[in-house]
Amino acid sequence: PLIVAVQNNQSESAQLLLENGAAVDLPDGNGNVALIYAVKISPDIVELLLEKGATDVDSKDRYGNAALIHAVSTLSSPTDIVKVLLEQGANVNIVSPDGTPALILAIQNRWEESAQLLIELGANVDSTDRYGNAALIHAVKQSSLATVKSLLEKGAS
Repeated sequence: PLIVAVQNNQSESAQLLLENGAAVDLPDGNGNVALIYAVKISPDIVELLLEKGATDVDSKDRYGNAALIHAVSTLSSPTDIVKVLLEQGANVNIVSPDGTPALILAIQNRWEESAQLLIELGANVDSTDRYGNAALIHAVKQSSLATVKSLLEKGAS
């Protein structure tokens, strides 16, 4: 029931379930925990799950994608969710199953604020994708002047 509440953006139901003993880290039939679904939906639900004991902020779905990877790959602005995950200790340099770092995914998906946040909080500015293309190359390709500037200020080559 907790995952269903999360998937339907029902934060009050999720809170009620958690207060009555719902297991926050119990995976569904696909092997996904509620946090994986929450990062695609609501920063408030992400915070709720973490406050109520979600133990692994870097938990992965059955394909090997961590919560932060989902956040920077989403179709809606992920900055608030990225911030919550990083504040709770998410690995700023986590990579997708194909080896693409969260920073590059944020740049590719044009989430400039999320990319800036990742850079500010210590993402490897010289990280590369599976083809050897650096974050700086991706920022230039996306015409993201602010991200290019931030990467250069942090020493990207």
